[in-house]
Amino acid sequence: MALLTRYQTNRLLLILFIFVTIYAVLRIYFYYNQPSLIISPHPDGLNFAFTITDDPDKNKFEKIKIIYDFLLEEKMPITALVWVKKATRTNLPPIQPLKEYRYGDTLEKEEYLRYFQFLHSHGFEIGTHTITAGADYREETLAGYELFKEYFGQYPKMVIMHSHNLENLYWGKYSVSNPILRAIVGFIADVPYSGHIEGSEYFWGDFAKENIKYMRMWGTPSINTLKFNPNMPYHDPEKKYVNYLFSFSDGFNYDIFMDLMQDDNIEQLKEERGISIVYTHFADGFVKDSVLHSDFKNQIRKITRDPQAWLAPASTILDRLLMLKNITIHQRDDYFLISNCNTEPVTGLTILTRENKKLYSQSEKPFIANEENEIIFGSMKPRETIILSSSKSPGLNYLIDISDKSGLIESGDISIHLNGGVKNTGIFLQEEENAYIIINTSLDTLRDVCVNYSDNRSLFTPLGEEIEINDNQFFIDILNPMQNIAIYKDNSRILRDYEIGGMEGINLLWGRILVFLQDGNFLKAKWWR
Repeated sequence: MALLTRYQTNRLLLILFIFVTIYAVLRIYFYYNQPSLIISPHPDGLNFAFTITDDPDKNKFEKIKIIYDFLLEEKMPITALVWVKKATRTNLPPIQPLKEYRYGDTLEKEEYLRYFQFLHSHGFEIGTHTITAGADYREETLAGYELFKEYFGQYPKMVIMHSHNLENLYWGKYSVSNPILRAIVGFIADVPYSGHIEGSEYFWGDFAKENIKYMRMWGTPSINTLKFNPNMPYHDPEKKYVNYLFSFSDGFNYDIFMDLMQDDNIEQLKEERGISIVYTHFADGFVKDSVLHSDFKNQIRKITRDPQAWLAPASTILDRLLMLKNITIHQRDDYFLISNCNTEPVTGLTILTRENKKLYSQSEKPFIANEENEIIFGSMKPRETIILSSSKSPGLNYLIDISDKSGLIESGDISIHLNGGVKNTGIFLQEEENAYIIINTSLDTLRDVCVNYSDNRSLFTPLGEEIEINDNQFFIDILNPMQNIAIYKDNSRILRDYEIGGMEGINLLWGRILVFLQDGNFLKAKWWR
């Protein structure tokens, strides 16, 4: 007896055809509606980035030196986290004096300190895993960071918090904002984390806000961290004492790390032009009988020997991602305006195109896409704007044509005027997610540019200083030719992707659940398969 009648089979085939057709139409639609030019997250035409953050739990100098010596040899600078001092008390309530210290070496060990100073001098980033492995009072935390600064000449750029320390910022139930989710997390693990709560004996949020740039939050079992969290580093306004959050790919111990580093995953990372920030514990299984596992060495070498790999510590990668949020591309007819709105240069800027093409700058210099449809610009100066055209320009007259279109010098609550209210056709104005970009596209130096602002909210300079607004007006002292300035809607100093959206937030939470299951070996357990 047939499992399906001819009618049922035809119906299934019709449904399948409809789904395939819809999928194909959507793929075509999104392809032709994506921007013509896209900013690559990688410098100088490189295709993927890989780095590691090493948690110091149970680190012993003799073992981890073997791993770091290998990474030095392979020219792979990563982020090494350290304990500054030994813990003297437990970290979970009830807080008690610590009877036996078993968390690993700290900077109190002379050879350990000297070795990490040596790594730091060779391009490795040194961060903290909080000051000690136990609950630290405010004065102990602040003193620990001063000691760190004495050792390395600066405060750490990155902190990855130790799992149960009570001084952790926005940890446990405070990691989520939704009141229902917070109640659920609090019910499962009601730990009184209070590093962000003013008045708590563990409070140090003010110091973190002033001195720590990045803190790690969510994670994924997948190798491409950037695909999991495309807006990282991001700021959560409900976590006011943390400047920027970022995510990680989970390589918790040797076995999980090597699962993540399978050849198929590495190829996937390269194909997706991704970024992988792997979190691991080098103390957990990487070295056996004073020998570093050969499989680990082989997989690392596949990355370090790849000419398309970008190898850098985590904060270096995050710094670039943060700067790229302040690179904008605006398309007007046949022209593109590419603006570096940062107050520092961006090196190795790479633009991806949909097709192999040639573009011309305002000086008629050609920029030619390579076989990977990349245009490598090199360095862009602070506040520089480049205008590109797909055909050679007869000169710069077209700039006035661009700026003279309606809406370009008025955007939302802002309009631009010169010389007592005469509108200037050489100014381009674009409203972004968190800022207005004002560009001088004329050949003249513009002075005392009057900006009319009809809202009553504060505005900020690129340095984060509040702009003084009188009678709904303020002035820009000078705008050189092809120079831009960003006027920010708050003091974040980020033009776009400042916060994560709702769906991305759900994805981050789900990813963290999967990491929890994986690290607890639930995903490998036989009972649920």
